Amino acid sequence: MKVLLVDDHPIYLEGLRNWLTVHGYEVIGMAGDGLTALAYARSGQPDLVLVDLDTPGYNGLEVSRLLKAEFAHVAIVILAVSFDRSIVEAALRCGASDCLPKNIQPEILLHILSHIEGRLRAA
Repeated sequence: MKVLLVDDHPIYLEGLRNWLTVHGYEVIGMAGDGLTALAYARSGQPDLVLVDLDTPGYNGLEVSRLLKAEFAHVAIVILAVSFDRSIVEAALRCGASDCLPKNIQPEILLHILSHIEGRLRAA
């Protein structure tokens, strides 16, 4: 599965990229802001976008809305430091497949991504 990562913290991006690669995901790009994320999505056609809620330029909600308008098939997971029901509801309204806390346990994230991958294959 082709994955695009979007976060304004380079060390977080690099760690997530390494972890995903070890688990068999193809990271096609890493963007530090929403505008760059849209450009990467247009050129790389990701299956999944993991985007920080507080990304500069376009935030995670805006990136989700714009990506879903252009690429209906793409799965989007918003990762948020500040995490509550209102953020999850807003993420889902913008077209995200899920909204998760950034401090999620790696094995739980892997399980969720596996489930999303299965849904994408079935579609």
